[in-house]
Amino acid sequence: MHLQVTADSPFSILRHSWRDHPPSAAPVPPGYSSSLLLAGGAAPLAWRVIKRPELRDAYYLARLRQPFWIERAANAIEFLRARGFDPVLIKGPAAAMLYPDRALRPFCDIDLCVDPARFDAARDALASAGELGFVDLHRGCPDLRDRTWDDLFARSRFIELGTVSARVLAEEDHLRLLALHAMKHGCFRALWLCDIAAGIESRSASFDWNLFLAGSTRDTEYAITAIVLAQDLLGADLSGTPLDGNRVPAWTIASVVKDWSLQSRWPGGRPIAATVLLSQPWRIPTLFVERFPSALESTVVFRAPINRLPRFPLQFVYMLTKLVAIPRQLISLYRNR
Repeated sequence: MHLQVTADSPFSILRHSWRDHPPSAAPVPPGYSSSLLLAGGAAPLAWRVIKRPELRDAYYLARLRQPFWIERAANAIEFLRARGFDPVLIKGPAAAMLYPDRALRPFCDIDLCVDPARFDAARDALASAGELGFVDLHRGCPDLRDRTWDDLFARSRFIELGTVSARVLAEEDHLRLLALHAMKHGCFRALWLCDIAAGIESRSASFDWNLFLAGSTRDTEYAITAIVLAQDLLGADLSGTPLDGNRVPAWTIASVVKDWSLQSRWPGGRPIAATVLLSQPWRIPTLFVERFPSALESTVVFRAPINRLPRFPLQFVYMLTKLVAIPRQLISLYRNR
């Protein structure tokens, strides 16, 4: 069965919204919620399809903020280069390059990767200059554990970012990273699948699918799942790719749609604070539901295969791993009185 976000879904307005020529202005779908789109970072894209004032404001706010963050990124890159480091820019600013208008892809952090052997020195340099608060510095490249830093660096390329040429991953590596990062968090932000869709449709004629698919079998399975989800949920065009015709179990789509519809949803790594349990015990049932891990996220955490087997056992065990942290929090609170 080939499932999609249906025409009456509040997220149907995101279908094809990343393209040079987005769909014509559409009526507001039933269940429309600007807060969901704003929380998921997709409001500027939605504004291209439905001309609501709150979406327009989100777009222009992203447009106003972006020069600040681009300047911050450029300064951090120049700072590190001046001290002998050569960082690689990933995710936010690099993902914005996939869109016809960078302001369609808001971001508010700067992810830089450095040689794992020099990570500590780079972190200390940023900290001494007070720049670490603006930069999420990574030891090597996160989410690409099956690829060596040397190989990733050798394939990297440059893009113009403000006043500097920023080093970014090869498009095959970056698309794989975007897919795996989204899967790690259960694809709970609609914007992440928009990034994947934009990456697929803006790829160069020389894009090497064999390189994209190379590496860990499990990670490749997850990356393929993310791309098929971008097709099924948002209409990404996979024609002419080796993934055209792939299908995913219905529960993966249901998991993502459910997360998109929960404004309070957060990745499973966020614990339930013991202070809240002590001061507001009546919130325990609500917190349990809000923090209950998604089926997709739990699958990736335990590196389980994407198949048709039930996910609830994985979700339950993952929730237990978070609940066991509460007694430690309580003990710490007691000792710090």
